[in-house]
Amino acid sequence: MAKPTPNRKQRTPRRHKVSFLLNDKELQVLDKYCKRYNIPLIAITKNPDSTLGLAGDYLLKLPNDGEACPLGLAPTSSTTATL
Repeated sequence: MAKPTPNRKQRTPRRHKVSFLLNDKELQVLDKYCKRYNIPLIAITKNPDSTLGLAGDYLLKLPNDGEACPLGLAPTSSTTATL
């Protein structure tokens, strides 16, 4: 005898993208896909006036405290805050 499937709440799909630099072409494709399927885009950025910040339905603004890497090459602080 098969077990009954548990009754699960229907979830709203969400898309996320973690990127140090997101170019306009990538963002256009992601934004178009999200709008087509009515998926909210959550933007996580230090700059709310950036292309990503303006495209997001929701904005999570990161503090602009700089990176832990003294050369500014590794996005350590921003990556940790994003996760």
